[in-house]
Amino acid sequence: MPTAPLIRFRGSILDNPDAPYILENFLNIEDPEQARLLDRLIGQETLVFDFFGEVYEYRYSKHFEHPPEVRQQLDELVRQAQAYWDSIPPARRSFDRAKAAFQLRFAP
Repeated sequence: MPTAPLIRFRGSILDNPDAPYILENFLNIEDPEQARLLDRLIGQETLVFDFFGEVYEYRYSKHFEHPPEVRQQLDELVRQAQAYWDSIPPARRSFDRAKAAFQLRFAP
């Protein structure tokens, strides 16, 4: 049985179709900073990605619409994750163990 809910953000940048750049982050709903990040993400109408060059100089920004139905789905997902976290006995809760088990199971 998993020891924590995982919310995974994964994206790909296809600058080179043969070797895309994969972004992956797991968000911990019980970490106060990450919970604030999720709340802000749910409220954002636009997602902004800033791109920088090889020596960290700003190149450009890309804006993506974050439609209400997607934000609503994310809000529901966060609520389900919180309910699941609350159902796990405190002694068994571990975001790090859940993340490690996920990565081991789904390693490329």
